[in-house]
Amino acid sequence: MYKYQRIGIAAYCFALNFDSYSLLGGGGLSIPKVVAVLYFMTVVFSTNFSLSLGRHTKLFAALVSVFLLITLSTYAHADDVSVFALKIFAMFLNSIMFFALLKHSQRDPEAIHFGILAFTVGAILTSAMTLIGYGIETSSEGRVTMFGDNENAFGLRLAVACIVMSTLALEANHKIFGWRSIFIVSSILPAMVVLKTGSRVAAISLFLALFVMLFNFRALSWKKLIIILFGIASAPFLYAYLETTPVFERLLRTYHTGDLAGRDKIWEDLQPVMFASPIIGSGFSAFSTRYGQFTSPHNVFIEVLIASGVIGLAFYLYYCWYIFRAGWYCIFVLRISLPAILLIPFLGGLLSGHTLDVKLFYLLHVYVLTIVYKPRPNSAPSRVQSRWDLESQGMKTA
Repeated sequence: MYKYQRIGIAAYCFALNFDSYSLLGGGGLSIPKVVAVLYFMTVVFSTNFSLSLGRHTKLFAALVSVFLLITLSTYAHADDVSVFALKIFAMFLNSIMFFALLKHSQRDPEAIHFGILAFTVGAILTSAMTLIGYGIETSSEGRVTMFGDNENAFGLRLAVACIVMSTLALEANHKIFGWRSIFIVSSILPAMVVLKTGSRVAAISLFLALFVMLFNFRALSWKKLIIILFGIASAPFLYAYLETTPVFERLLRTYHTGDLAGRDKIWEDLQPVMFASPIIGSGFSAFSTRYGQFTSPHNVFIEVLIASGVIGLAFYLYYCWYIFRAGWYCIFVLRISLPAILLIPFLGGLLSGHTLDVKLFYLLHVYVLTIVYKPRPNSAPSRVQSRWDLESQGMKTA
C-alpha cells in the first residue's frame, strides 16, 4: 500500500499545476479533484488508518473551525448560498486533503518529498509549455497565464518551483555536482514565466526567497563570493529582460503612484462591513452585498475577519502561528532552509492574495510539519536524518 500511496501523492502534487484545467470544459471538475479522490482512497483504506492526528489535532481543528464559521455565517446572511457553493466546497476539500497528507506523512515521512518533487516537475513542464505558447492566455496588460488560471496563483506556483530547484542547486551534495547545472537551468524556466505573469506578489516572493536563500547558504566564503559576482555580472541582462515583462511596469506603477491594483480601495470600502457582525462574521455574502458579486479583498486576514469574525480570525491566527513556528524551527534549529523559505510565498498570499482555497499552500504546510516532527533517533547528534535532508545540508550519505 505504501507504494500506491507514494504514487498517489506524486500524481496529486503533479496535478496541482493543472488546477484550472476542467475535464468537462465548463469548470468544476478539475484534474486535481479527480486525482485527490483516488489518492484519498489509498490513504483511508490502508490497514492501519485512524482518525487521530496526534500532536496536529488542534491545528486541524482550528482550520476546520474557520471553515465552519465561514460556512454558517454565509448560510445565515446570504439570500442565495449556491453562489458561494464552489468556494465553500473548495475550502472543505482542501481541509480533507490536508488531513490525508498529514496522515500519510506521519506514517511515511519520505513520501512528502516525492510530492514536492512531483509538483516541481509539473511546474517546470507548465513553464516550458508557456514559453512555447501552448495553452496560454494574455490579458490586455500583457500578463500571461495558462488555461484561464489566475495570474497570481499561476505565478506563485512557479515561484515555489523555482525556489525548490534553486535550493537543490545551492545545497545539493557534492557527489551530485553534475546535477547542479540541471537544477539551475530548471529554475530559470519558471522564474522567466513568473515575470511574464505580471504577478507582483509572486515576483517579490521569489526575489525575497532567493535573497534569504543566498545569505542562509552554508558554504565556503569563496563559493558564496562566486555566486554574488555571477549575480552582479548577470544583473544588466536580468534588468534588460525584466524591462520587457509586465511585472516591471506594474512594480514601477506601484512605486511611483502607490497603485495596488485596487486593493487599497477595496480595503477602504470594506471597513464598514468589518463591524456589521464582528463576533462571528457575515460570511462570504458580505462581499457580494457590497459589490454585487464575490470580490476578494486580496488580504486573507481581512477576508477571514469579515467572513468569520474575531472568533474565526483567532482560530486562523493560531493556525498561521503554528505553521510559521515550525518554519522558524526548521531554519534556526534544524538548519534546513527549504521548508522555511517555501513559506515566503504563503506569506505573500496572506498579505496580498488568497490562501483558504489554494491547494498548494496546504501541501507546503504538511512539508514543513513533516520535517520538524518526523521521528528521529534520540541518540542522533542532529534531528536531520533522511537522505533528502542530509543532501540538502551538503553532508555525505552512505
